[in-house]
Amino acid sequence: MIVGGGQIYRIALPIAARIYLTKVFQKYEGDVTFPEINEAEWKEILKEPHLDSDPPFEFRILERK
Repeated sequence: MIVGGGQIYRIALPIAARIYLTKVFQKYEGDVTFPEINEAEWKEILKEPHLDSDPPFEFRILERK
């Protein structure tokens, strides 16, 4: 399990087999983000939208193809 900052995610992403990704649909101040994912390299195996939450968010599990 990788739980890190932006640089650690960039280092680990090429060797990751699975991603547990939570996307929060709200703007926050900050300068660190998760790296862009090439969706063509990943298969979505779970998607749970929680749009009625405050803030709204979406949880996804992706596996490398």
